[in-house]
Amino acid sequence: MMRNMDKHNSKQAILDAAEEEFLEMGFHGAKTSSIAKRAGVTHAMLHYYFSTKENLYDVFISQKLQEVKNIMFPALLEEGVDFIDRVRTVIDKQFGYIQKHPYLPRFMLNEVLLKPERFNELISNILQYDIEKFAIIQQEIDTASNEGKINFISLPNLIIDILSLNIISQVMAPVVIGVMPGVGFDKNEFIENRKKEIIETITRRLTK
Repeated sequence: MMRNMDKHNSKQAILDAAEEEFLEMGFHGAKTSSIAKRAGVTHAMLHYYFSTKENLYDVFISQKLQEVKNIMFPALLEEGVDFIDRVRTVIDKQFGYIQKHPYLPRFMLNEVLLKPERFNELISNILQYDIEKFAIIQQEIDTASNEGKINFISLPNLIIDILSLNIISQVMAPVVIGVMPGVGFDKNEFIENRKKEIIETITRRLTK
């Protein structure tokens, strides 16, 4: 039992170290030897669990995308709650998640630009298991739109709108504060104002 626990701890330590390395160095700059050193394990042990840097990267990206999905789908599928309120909840939770992972937005943008085909393949492989959830949410959007309750939007566009606005706000925050010191508020206040603005923007997009 202790041996299994040790294996679990070692594998998790590698994943935690890989997250730090990938976020700091990107895929091309990351080195498995550096990840092993961060994790406090041998390079052979890292290879035993993940074989290659590519496999380790795939696991890392898959975990991050799964975390994003775990925030979005339960909130969007919550029964007995107005759809607009659910969207506001998604924006708020996604924004909070990005705040807790400040290096993730810039990393994702860089990786999409550097390796769009590989990144798209990973996303497609993960999202294919949520076709039923996508269909349920889209059907609700279609029905509400036909009844005149909200403006029509495709679910992919809604997700892209939320993620892109949330991500770019986090990426641009230090730039805006740095080049416009007279705006009258610090980074935390700027971020909070941006979250409110995004909620209002998406709400206006959806409502008549």
